[in-house]
Amino acid sequence: MRNPGSLRRNRPLTFLAILAGIAALMIARDILIPIALSILITFLLHPIVRRLRRIGIPNGLAVVITVILALGITSAIGWVVIQQAYQLVANIPDYRENLREKVRSFRTSDTGTFAKLTGTIEELKHELASPATQSTTAPTTAATPVVAPVEEAVKVQVVSEGPGAGQYAFDLLGPVMPALAALSIIILLVTFLLLYTEDLWERIIWLAGIRQISLTTSATDEVSTRIARYLRMQFVVNLVYGIMVWLGLMLFGVPNSLLWGVLGFLLRFAPYIGPSLAAILPILLTAAVFPGWSRVLGVATMFAVIELTTNMVLEPILYANSTGISTLGVVVAAVIWSWIWGPIGIVLAVPITVCLVVIGKHVPMLAIFHHLFGTESRVPEVARLYQRLMVDDDLGAEELITERLETVTPTVLCDELLLPVLRELKHDLAAGMIEPAHVRRAVNSLEVTIGNDAAAAAEHPLLVCIAAQNEVDYAAARLLVYAAASEGVPAIALSSDLLASEVATKIGETGAGYAAIVQVAPVSVSHSRRLFKSLAGRLSNSAKIVDVSIDPGRQMRSSADGAETRSVGDLRLEQSFGPLVARLKEQASMVSTAVTSATQSPAVA
Repeated sequence: MRNPGSLRRNRPLTFLAILAGIAALMIARDILIPIALSILITFLLHPIVRRLRRIGIPNGLAVVITVILALGITSAIGWVVIQQAYQLVANIPDYRENLREKVRSFRTSDTGTFAKLTGTIEELKHELASPATQSTTAPTTAATPVVAPVEEAVKVQVVSEGPGAGQYAFDLLGPVMPALAALSIIILLVTFLLLYTEDLWERIIWLAGIRQISLTTSATDEVSTRIARYLRMQFVVNLVYGIMVWLGLMLFGVPNSLLWGVLGFLLRFAPYIGPSLAAILPILLTAAVFPGWSRVLGVATMFAVIELTTNMVLEPILYANSTGISTLGVVVAAVIWSWIWGPIGIVLAVPITVCLVVIGKHVPMLAIFHHLFGTESRVPEVARLYQRLMVDDDLGAEELITERLETVTPTVLCDELLLPVLRELKHDLAAGMIEPAHVRRAVNSLEVTIGNDAAAAAEHPLLVCIAAQNEVDYAAARLLVYAAASEGVPAIALSSDLLASEVATKIGETGAGYAAIVQVAPVSVSHSRRLFKSLAGRLSNSAKIVDVSIDPGRQMRSSADGAETRSVGDLRLEQSFGPLVARLKEQASMVSTAVTSATQSPAVA
């Protein structure tokens, strides 16, 4: 097991490595983006290749069929988009008059707010457009000399014959060449990745080492399963979304509804941003085409209803946390990868984050990604309750404890949740990280939350809980009273401020059969031994003394010096409340049975 201290020491190196990785991703984006897109498309197409191979088609032919099918579908979508876009551009002049009417509808009167705003903007534009030599002061016409008119110079303009055919082709294809080159690289990489998928997986697993084969195999299998499932489900969701947009706009009579349905399908691959972009253009087109605003509001409402249906019905049913990434993780990943790789980064954000989350799940050095973005990573209840107590969130602490009490007993609640919180409080107090007043408020808040009134003395207690060192131990002693009372065992708690003689007197007055020296880590073994010696000498075996030290490392230390501990006397060591409360419950049951039998027996003459 890795030492937590070494992990903390390695955190600066891990942070520097992450920064270096981000810098490398930004510098090599032109190379890495085609590779990442190729891997993503391979995950989407590999199930088709696998199905074709299962029906007896050779691997090479299956890959060729799949690539041709994908190119055909992509080309068909592109052709539809181009045709619809050309038709839209050709019809835009027909909507000019309606747009003018929309603008005029804002002008309620010449003295309206919109008119005043328009007039102010026009004045500013006129002021900015005036010549720089124009003076704000009135010119003096008397001092202006009379200048003879000058003949205008003849302007000479050289007219070129125009670019040649080669220059014209270069100007036309120049902006498109980088995209075509990247597309060619992606098609080539996808083809080879599909051909050698199994061989690449085997090489990656072998590269990790023979001793890491099981770990690497499980990690790669989980990555491929999650990404493939996410892509399939996202394809289905986006397809349904695009069909609903197409049909809805067609019912409203919006021109080029097929174009907006296809764009909605494509743009929705970008999380959060894509649906907004897919809705803006059709709404603007509706405002340009139709008079009035009723149909515009209807189209906007349609997009809102479709988005809500997709987010609240389709995605929960189909996704079902298939990626293993939290909602916050998706948002953060989209922001980070859009910053690193631009718009393409938004599309690749979820698949890349899936890889990082799975790797962080298996590699301790990258566990930060699993803890921050993964849905399987949960903040421990101890940390959650401790944080609520630190910020004086009594309501949040009560909700957490009440939720836990629905499934466990008070004794288990103390052992698994409340005592670890007290242990953290005492540790931070000893390290000087928090003030005693803050600890006091946290302890009081915890006791108010569980409704514990341990200060009230039981009439005939069976157990006396003695705090060993400070107020945190006293809080632990009161928790032991709470756990014992929940099982029908009467108990009281005594503060660490009392002297050993006062504690012994109190035990003798109550007639308790058990005395528990309670402390949480960091424990003081010498202090508990001195207290035990003092009590053992005064009680004369009238009560059994138990050492309840809530310290995970105490068992190992006590076994090392067990002979010295046993030489002090019959001191029983308990690491939790459960065994002690169970034994005391059995003892209380036996006493109750004996008292009942004595009460019901006939009197002896």
